[in-house]
Amino acid sequence: MEMNTPRLMSAFLLTGLLAAPALAFEVKPGEWTQEISNGKATWQEKICISPEQARKLFQVSAQAVGQGATKGCKTNTSQSGNVVSFETKCDWGMKIEGTMKSIGANEAHLEMTRVSTMLDGKPPVTTTIKVVVKKISDTEIVHNFNSTETGSTTMHYKYLGPTCGKDAEPFKQ
Repeated sequence: MEMNTPRLMSAFLLTGLLAAPALAFEVKPGEWTQEISNGKATWQEKICISPEQARKLFQVSAQAVGQGATKGCKTNTSQSGNVVSFETKCDWGMKIEGTMKSIGANEAHLEMTRVSTMLDGKPPVTTTIKVVVKKISDTEIVHNFNSTETGSTTMHYKYLGPTCGKDAEPFKQ
């Protein structure tokens, strides 16, 4: 199974899988630009974040990790203060272990190792991933993603306003 790792981890951090009040930050609902740069190319799109999504984005807690896990995956978590440790195992041979940490009111870190078993009998592939999300202001967020598999990707979000235009894509969870 082929996965787009930056998108997968972005989704992991951006879908409310990490939810608990006071351990991270909320964002404004409405229209945002999302500029993505991987060192080779930069592209931009408009996204629409609902009020419910805005309350859950960029937050860290053990209770919600794995709530949106893919079918065939099971997640175990523990939480100590602002640090969540987790392990996800999937029926098809993927295992993810890591920690998420809230740094103050406007920053979250994710460090994890993903091991994927190859279906063709080749040795497992191990990927190390580090993500730092910082809320620069109420209207700007920077999300840095580094992977031993895919390299570095930076996602820069800027708030455009409370109403989403017709060209804004609904934020997918």
